[in-house]
Amino acid sequence: MAGTKISSTALLHLHRHSMHFPKLLVVLLAWAMPLCGQYKLCFPSTTWFGSSSGPNLASLKVDDPGWFGSFRYVFGDGTGSQYAVVQGIRDSSNNLYLSFEAEGLTSLSSTTVVELAFDFRKMPSDTGPLWKIVLRPVHNPPSNPPSNSASALVADSGVRELYSGMTNGAGVATWTQQLPTPTWLQAPNNPVGYWGTSGNYNWFLETEIPSANLPVPTTQTFGLYVNIFRVVGTQYQESWWPPTATNYEPGCAPGTVVGGCTPGTQTPEPGVLMTAYNWGRSTIDPAESCKGVSVGSQVNDIFTNNTPNSVICAHPGPSASCTATPNIFTAKVTNNTVNGSGAAQPAPNVRATFSIANFGLNGPWDSSQWTKISPLTSNPTAATTLPTNSTTPLATGSWTVPNPNDYDPTVAGSHPHQCIMATLDSTSGNVDFINNAAFQNMDIVHASRFERTAEINAKGYPPRPDNADGTHNTDQLFDIHIITSQEILHPGQTNIAYTQQGTPGGQGAGMKRDQIISQLTWRAQGCRHTGRYMTVDHRKIEVCDPLTGFGYIVRHVGKSEVKRWKVRFSGAGLVAVPGQENTYQIHVPQEGVATVTTFAEPEEGGGSGPGGPGRFALFLDAGGNFPHGTFGQAFDHGFSLNAGLEYILASHFSVEGIFGYHRFPGTITPDLNIYQFSGNGKVYLTTGTFQPFVNGGVGGYRFSIGSGSSSTYFGGNVGGGVLYNLTSRFGLQGSYNFHVVNTPVEATKFSTAQGGIRFVF
Repeated sequence: MAGTKISSTALLHLHRHSMHFPKLLVVLLAWAMPLCGQYKLCFPSTTWFGSSSGPNLASLKVDDPGWFGSFRYVFGDGTGSQYAVVQGIRDSSNNLYLSFEAEGLTSLSSTTVVELAFDFRKMPSDTGPLWKIVLRPVHNPPSNPPSNSASALVADSGVRELYSGMTNGAGVATWTQQLPTPTWLQAPNNPVGYWGTSGNYNWFLETEIPSANLPVPTTQTFGLYVNIFRVVGTQYQESWWPPTATNYEPGCAPGTVVGGCTPGTQTPEPGVLMTAYNWGRSTIDPAESCKGVSVGSQVNDIFTNNTPNSVICAHPGPSASCTATPNIFTAKVTNNTVNGSGAAQPAPNVRATFSIANFGLNGPWDSSQWTKISPLTSNPTAATTLPTNSTTPLATGSWTVPNPNDYDPTVAGSHPHQCIMATLDSTSGNVDFINNAAFQNMDIVHASRFERTAEINAKGYPPRPDNADGTHNTDQLFDIHIITSQEILHPGQTNIAYTQQGTPGGQGAGMKRDQIISQLTWRAQGCRHTGRYMTVDHRKIEVCDPLTGFGYIVRHVGKSEVKRWKVRFSGAGLVAVPGQENTYQIHVPQEGVATVTTFAEPEEGGGSGPGGPGRFALFLDAGGNFPHGTFGQAFDHGFSLNAGLEYILASHFSVEGIFGYHRFPGTITPDLNIYQFSGNGKVYLTTGTFQPFVNGGVGGYRFSIGSGSSSTYFGGNVGGGVLYNLTSRFGLQGSYNFHVVNTPVEATKFSTAQGGIRFVF
């Protein structure tokens, strides 16, 4: 708030090792933590966006235009993904609409809980009113939800509870459940939508709070608290706002009677207004301002003076990928502060301080893991007054990496990836900092084989509680859940995450026409076992505190698509959790550090295009043949064999030379042998593991009956089939072809149905 010195934080991973520019692989890394400077959220009015009504709860949509212009707070783990989201808006009658979203869930568990609390007190001496809503969003979820949010299946949410509250002089609240549950909180209010794939499920909950039912103040601010309990694996992960270190719900330690330790009953106390207040503030008053100073998220607002500008140059030189040294760090800071009347205001004496930490899972509230970059002049940057409605770069002095080999990926034990943190504050105060977290990184490496190490850091955490049997825990226990996806980015396709400040043209720049970008997104979401528990539906669930995450976007540029990525995740003490897909656990000594390694290697398209394992493929097919018309009156169906050589011209087209042998047992004549010498064209309709194709060609067909003479005639074939790629080199294929041969008197017609093997070299 104005008059108070508040800091907010934005993070960006920058690579600390200079390298040559390769053409094969581009890797982006993202990491940040959900820090917040000014704990104040404004409910904008829908009328600002051409509508008097809010979102349509009767037809739930994640992208409902009724949410346009709403406040949106993302609980991110820094990997570029969002694991929980809350957003809010109001209509012309001051009815409040809120939505809650949880992503990256291992299952859709009915024990998921959303808590929402309001404090409408005005004076420190007031005792009330307080209100609290507890919702259970997951209720009878589908066993096979659709894969994307646009097709989310909509249903009613589960349990809905309303509590009223009063505080004593110390700001401690007493809550009383309101029974029966009011009609405005019942169905069809609070619809929820589900979507996702195995091990990566999502839900989206909407709710309306009518102004006629809860007395939301129309002027100044009111207290607000939000907590989303996601179930990941077998643990609870809390996402709370405002995100201060003490605003989690404590739950119960092992061995404690846990009947009363349920989400919603452990709400942090609001505290005393204007003196010791714990919750955040919110408002629907247009005269109140939630604008301020910020560094944008995922828009390259933190960068260096290198090319690309996400590289920290450790080994500069004419042949290196970076030539600028020493390094200069810059934070591009935006100021849109307004006063109570809405007039734009400057932000006095703002500065940025840059710190560094090893890449991986780190504690968001432990400043000891971060080291101020040194020796570095102008760190913090010079205090600068940001003009009204401006974007201002705040730059450090020059920094030369002290020990370059410490960050060289070719050196054992090095840490080539680092996190850079830019902390914003004001030397004179009177500055509002907007909640923000910026993150972005791009790293270019030499080859298509990618391998990087990250740290799992146990420093700064309180010891885990003793076990129920009285034994002590001397380490920290972490869960790591892996989510992967892959896609194909063809030439010219734009991807904003790739485009870099000072790098015109984005990813398509400099690419050849026949090149294809294959992309693997790999991210790790982490949480720390706390030894604290909650109870829902008589089920005891441990609370696992979310951590900052880490991840990679790996891009391979080639002339054919990557059919399969070989991915490994390993580390000393890292074990897979039985029954939980893509979930691992690792014990780290108290105040210690462990390392984990991610390995990824692409396998290109199995001969579906040049640039993969090879341009040539050998194949051998065998099967049956079937004579047609008058030809079928003289000969019976028999055996066919094809062998050939295929030359792969592009990812979807090839030519092949075929030698075929077709034997037809005679019914009224001796047996007939037909030898086929053809040239074919083949078009693959897709790429990937299964590749349907169509083919056709012409050639010579040599007819030999019994031991008599033989003759050769012109003919052709047309058909289709499917190729199943077992690996990038080996595949199985099945095909059907119809043959017509220009023989005397009448054309000879027959079909072949064959299956066989294919080898690319």
